[in-house]
Amino acid sequence: MAETHTPYYSLKKMFSFFNGVTALSGMILIGLSIYVNFRGAVLTKVLGLSSAYLFHIGYLCLVMGSVTVLLGFARRQGAAKESRGTLLSVSWICTQTPQLLHHV
Repeated sequence: MAETHTPYYSLKKMFSFFNGVTALSGMILIGLSIYVNFRGAVLTKVLGLSSAYLFHIGYLCLVMGSVTVLLGFARRQGAAKESRGTLLSVSWICTQTPQLLHHV
């Protein structure tokens, strides 16, 4: 059965696309962190002792990438299924997390 085109069909598809791009950027962050963590010796030889902080950046990128992938896929699923609960809860998490971290 063909999918019906509601007035918000193009908006739904665009939202799904941008959430897919968000999930893809999270995967790139995870790949960058894996490269920094496992190929750090090469970076230390090239950049010198100043690259010792890159190992901490690698773990930070791993955490940020994982969270970005999870939120991107959750928002994409919410947009595809038109689930208000999923979209509202993920949007609330995205908007409230920086405020909660600011108070820590």
